[in-house]
Amino acid sequence: IFKSYETNSGFCNNDGQEIDIRAKGYSDGYQGVELDEVNISYDCFKYECVLGQTQADAGIFRLRTNLPSGCNNGFLIAEKAGYLKTRVQQNGPYQEIDLKSVKMFNLTFVKHPKNDLSNAKALDPWDSVVMHIESVDGEYETYVDYTPGTESEIELILEDTKYKVDIMMYDNLDNTIYGGYKGNLSIARYDLLNADTIVLHVVESLPKPFTMEDNVAIAKYLIDDWKIYSGPLKPTFES
Repeated sequence: IFKSYETNSGFCNNDGQEIDIRAKGYSDGYQGVELDEVNISYDCFKYECVLGQTQADAGIFRLRTNLPSGCNNGFLIAEKAGYLKTRVQQNGPYQEIDLKSVKMFNLTFVKHPKNDLSNAKALDPWDSVVMHIESVDGEYETYVDYTPGTESEIELILEDTKYKVDIMMYDNLDNTIYGGYKGNLSIARYDLLNADTIVLHVVESLPKPFTMEDNVAIAKYLIDDWKIYSGPLKPTFES
């Protein structure tokens, strides 16, 4: 959706309701810490207005400002490096916004034959992977294109989080889909804290499909039987 960004005139004039905004998150080993230098904007209809940044004010970190007068109950957006961009509906003169920490990880994939899920194999050079991953609460979403031998990264939430995952593995020589992973994936904060690399595991269906019926059968297996393969194919973490 296209939005106009205005900062100093028209719709975004800060001459409306006064508001006191606190952005809180994990910092220095503590949760719920008031954070400084959090960029705050206001989303209302087709406009997104820059409000300012949290800073030291009377012994706490906050942003005290006025909202645009032309909008009520819009959405406040908080952004800071190392935290998930967060959007909450404004509902009064005092607003707390809880930010979730995020961390960037190296990302790689391995594949497991569906008749031998304990056997992990490196992807072949002609393989590629396309992944869509979204937190169940809808606050996080990203896409990944992965080719063996290339560097790939993913940013994940540093909290216990359940994700909806849709992974498709392609053979680029035959232009066929012959594996993947579809279903939920739970990742614990504990596993992420000391990790630098995340390895995601996908199921491989052999022989590779040659007909439309074969492709339908693979898709049906990935969707209907994910509870069978999701147990053995949990993500692994490397430091």
